[in-house]
Amino acid sequence: MSEDRTEMWRRLGLEFIAIVLGVLVALAVDDWRQSRADRELEKHLLTSLRADLEADEDDAKFQQEAEQKLRDAVDHILAVVDNPLAPATVRNNATGNEIDASLCLLKYRLELEVSKSTFSEMLATGSLKVIQNTDLRKQIAKYYTESGILLAIPNRLIDPRPEFLTALASVGVVPCYAEHLPDLVERLKSEPLIATHALRIRSYYTGDSIVRDLREIRLSLISSVDREISRFE
Repeated sequence: MSEDRTEMWRRLGLEFIAIVLGVLVALAVDDWRQSRADRELEKHLLTSLRADLEADEDDAKFQQEAEQKLRDAVDHILAVVDNPLAPATVRNNATGNEIDASLCLLKYRLELEVSKSTFSEMLATGSLKVIQNTDLRKQIAKYYTESGILLAIPNRLIDPRPEFLTALASVGVVPCYAEHLPDLVERLKSEPLIATHALRIRSYYTGDSIVRDLREIRLSLISSVDREISRFE
C-alpha cells in the first residue's frame, strides 16, 4: 500500500513538472514571437519615419526656394514703383508680364509643413513604445513638439496679403490678370499702400529661421534613426 502511494505521488510529481515545463516553454515561445513581432513593427515604424523626415527635408528646401522668390518679387515691385527701399541691383523697367508674375507670387500664402503620418500612427496605436531606444523616443517626440511650436509662429501674426490685395483692387489691379493693363506701372505708383503691404508680406514670413531651426533638429533625428535601422541589417 505504501509503495503504491509513493508511486502515485511520484507520477503526480512528474506530471506537475511536465505541466510547469510545458507552460514555461509556451510562455517563452509567446515572448519570442511577441519580441519578433515588436522588432518587425519597430523596423517598419523607423523606416516609415525616415521617409517622413526625408519628405520634410524636401519640403524645407522647396520652402526656402519659394520664400527667396517671394522676397525677389517684393524687391521687384518696390523697384517698379521707385520705392527707396528697393535694392539698387533690381531693375525697374520690367514688362507687364514680369510685373504681373511678381504680383501673382505675392498673392499666395506659403506654408511649411511637417509629415506626421507615422508619428500620428505611433500615438494612435501606442506603438511608440516598441522603439527600444529611449533616447530616440524622446528625440522623436521633441521633433514633432517643437515643429508644432515653430510652424504656429506665422499663424500668430497678422497676414498682410488681404490688405495688399485690397490696395491693388483700389487701383483696378488683379494679380495674375494684370499683364495687359497698359498703365499698370502708373496704377501701382498711384497707391503707396501697395509698397507698404508688399514690405509687410516680406517681413511676415519668418520661414528662414524656422527652416533652419527645424533642419538642425531633423538632421540629428535622421542620423539617430539611421543608426537604429542599421541594427536590423
